[in-house]
Amino acid sequence: GWVSDAWHDEHEGTEAIFVTGLLREPVDNSFAPPNDPVKGRWYNIAPDEIAAAKDLDNISHYVLYVENNDPRVPYPIAAATKPDFPNSHLQYALFWFFMAGTLVTVYALRFLRKQK
Repeated sequence: GWVSDAWHDEHEGTEAIFVTGLLREPVDNSFAPPNDPVKGRWYNIAPDEIAAAKDLDNISHYVLYVENNDPRVPYPIAAATKPDFPNSHLQYALFWFFMAGTLVTVYALRFLRKQK
């Protein structure tokens, strides 16, 4: 994650700080505008691009989304680190069975009538 230079300088060389969170590969957001390193505006997490702009060595290609709220770790706290996937399988199944039933009914009414 990102921490301010002041926070980094204040905590450099101190005891280890343990954090809880998710470690993930960065995801490119194709809807975001391109990063602007000159102005310091980052819209996508691009480790190589950030490292080149900030003259960093030995960077990680993962992002840590922090979950805990330890006051010693004020940056960065993730908004939502626990995925909450909706479970709509029953609704989908009912919808498609209803659609299949409707199609069978239309077929029966159209092609299976007795011709006079």
